[in-house]
Amino acid sequence: MRHSSRQKPPRALWQTLAIVWQNLATLWQNLATLWQTLAIRCLIASGCLLLSAAAQEATNTTAFSESELVRLAYSDALTTEEKTEKNAARAELNKLGIDKLRVLFDHVHVPNMFIRFDIDPMVHRNRDTVGPILLPFLDSPHVRTRSYATYYLGFTPLREHREKIVPLLDHDGTRTSAIRTLGKWAATNHLDKVTALFDDENERRRITAINAVRDIGDPAAAPALLASLDDSVLTVRFVAERALAELGDKKVLRKAVKSASPQAKWHLENAIKTIRASEKKAAEEKP
Repeated sequence: MRHSSRQKPPRALWQTLAIVWQNLATLWQNLATLWQTLAIRCLIASGCLLLSAAAQEATNTTAFSESELVRLAYSDALTTEEKTEKNAARAELNKLGIDKLRVLFDHVHVPNMFIRFDIDPMVHRNRDTVGPILLPFLDSPHVRTRSYATYYLGFTPLREHREKIVPLLDHDGTRTSAIRTLGKWAATNHLDKVTALFDDENERRRITAINAVRDIGDPAAAPALLASLDDSVLTVRFVAERALAELGDKKVLRKAVKSASPQAKWHLENAIKTIRASEKKAAEEKP
């Protein structure tokens, strides 16, 4: 049998190649570690630069007036720089706490809906404490500001200030808000001023006046509500029906049915049914 003439590599050569390969693997691992370290250092450096820029921006915004802060905080930020400036301005406003509401109300007359979006939750979260902040704005030279102040005061418990709201019924720009707040504050002594607006040409104002009478809860307003059951607007008629049902004067309703139009009669009968259902439920809940 013939043997191959090729000779096997010496064992020492294999060992040398293995050592070289191991050294190359170690070198590659060291390079990877070095690259990772450099990458981490670059990230840290970048972060420090960003933090430094943000800190500088925050320092810059502290020197701005309240008007400038509001302008920046509610601007349309497009570039990265503008967004950073906007966030810094908002952060400064937030540091004011509840006094931020005063600053925003100083600028609520500006046609920027996002200012109103921030005002709304502040009032609702702090309705027991924001009244003193809102009251001075009833005398603002801006109609929009007076209207918003009147509206939001309706969420506060400051009913003793009803008389400050009454003059605002005389201005078209504040009338609707004034009606609503007088209703929320149960201004029974001004019921006639509210019912006088049942035939206002503004549909929304008629609805607000009817809801205000419902909030006041004085059954004496029931006769004045009857005419609204013949209103040309369906929404007004249904709001009047609900108000009559909640006032609960069945005698007035039964008497009105006799001479009511078919349309008004339908609403009156619904209101009577609602009153009866409420009375039945109340009787069943009694121990």
